[in-house]
Amino acid sequence: MNKNEKFFLILFLAAVFCISLLQGMVDPDLFWHIRAGKDILDSQKIVLPDTWNYLFEGQIWVNQQWLVQIVYAFLYKIGGISLLFYFKSLVCSLIALFVFLSIKRENIFISFLTTAIIIAVVGRYFLMRTQLFSFLFLAVLIYFLENKSPQNRIIPLIFLFALWSNIHAFFGLGLMALGMYVSFSILTQIYNEKSFSPLFAKDNLFQVISVPLCALSTLLNPFGIKIYQTAGTIFSHKQDTLVSEWLPVWKYPLVSNLIFYIFFAVLIFLSILFIEKIKPAQAAMALPLIIFGFYSVRILPFSVIASAPLLFFLLNELYSILKIKKEQIQKISPLFAALLVLISISSFSYRLTNPLHIPDTVYREDYPVGAVAFMKENNLKGKIFNEFDWGGFLVFSSNDFKTAIDGRTAVLLFPKGYLEYWRDTVDTKEGWKERLENGSPDYILLFSDDFLVSELMQSKEWQVLYGDSISILFGKK
Repeated sequence: MNKNEKFFLILFLAAVFCISLLQGMVDPDLFWHIRAGKDILDSQKIVLPDTWNYLFEGQIWVNQQWLVQIVYAFLYKIGGISLLFYFKSLVCSLIALFVFLSIKRENIFISFLTTAIIIAVVGRYFLMRTQLFSFLFLAVLIYFLENKSPQNRIIPLIFLFALWSNIHAFFGLGLMALGMYVSFSILTQIYNEKSFSPLFAKDNLFQVISVPLCALSTLLNPFGIKIYQTAGTIFSHKQDTLVSEWLPVWKYPLVSNLIFYIFFAVLIFLSILFIEKIKPAQAAMALPLIIFGFYSVRILPFSVIASAPLLFFLLNELYSILKIKKEQIQKISPLFAALLVLISISSFSYRLTNPLHIPDTVYREDYPVGAVAFMKENNLKGKIFNEFDWGGFLVFSSNDFKTAIDGRTAVLLFPKGYLEYWRDTVDTKEGWKERLENGSPDYILLFSDDFLVSELMQSKEWQVLYGDSISILFGKK
């Protein structure tokens, strides 16, 4: 890369950083991640019994994301939610960087174009969530697969998967991508040479052993093989019908995932157009993630990132056919550079000056801030039957609160079916009173318009202690 191209890359990454700052939504899981990190730092222990839930208190839970939780807790302590959002934006820029580096070739224009398309498609998933690190690690994995020899990448990949398994459960998607890439890379050589001799080539032997070694490295975590059980639960649990992000794409309105449909339609069209030139390893790496992505929308962004090398190749072939001259690109590049500068300045300025989107206050519109303040002012402590999305916020707000449910539901702590059990209670289905009284909660904190609220209003056992436009708090009479 020459100086101009490096400068353009810096502008591009700065634009990604600043644009991602505009996403001010605070994910419900962030709060319990911070609390978990704080508990680890305070106790100096990683494997801890649950102390947040009044129904399952004392149970050991597989806190696979412990490493990033420590980072969250530390950053929050020194800079609050705002610093966490700047940290998130830095991770987003790193994702863009490694996507670019994984496909950086002689045609830098197509490298930038491909990266911009990938980031534009997955950008709506650039939330303050631990899955961001899986996006990053997948991009890093692709970088090593596409740019380093099997001998030179085996050690970095072992370290990558060891780190990945201590941060997010989607390391399994990375192992799948690695296995498919290696398998089809070798199978292609066997097919081309009409011989099995490539199996015994030195590079391919390193490729083959890299897969089990990377899998073994994922066991370097405080919970051992249990993390695989957790990962399996994520994909197989009944919660996928109750938590929207686990639903298949056909459960959503067409427009909600339109950008993904367009992306994959273009990818398929170009793949058919250049079918004879496609590298099977690149296509094989992306295909299973694409299939899983349509099974669950949460995996869609992973399938897009995994498609980066294939998309670059296809766009580069199209570029050659269109015979676009390099001089034409150079003439308009200053305009793109100016646009990136404008985007960066305007986005960053908006982040700093618009009070409605300052990360420290944005959660006040979505969480029971008023109810929690009321409970603290009146020294109310104990067990709270709560909304699903508020459990993390409650345990984050006070060590004196014990909740009925939080974001760990059905994956890390609670037994199979518990989310449905909780939902049937809130929806006042048959047996709701008995379920509600399980564990003898001291308070009930719900959305103001929940079905259960109207029943509690008529109850002889519960009374309203606090209410606002967001939440309503009940206590026993």
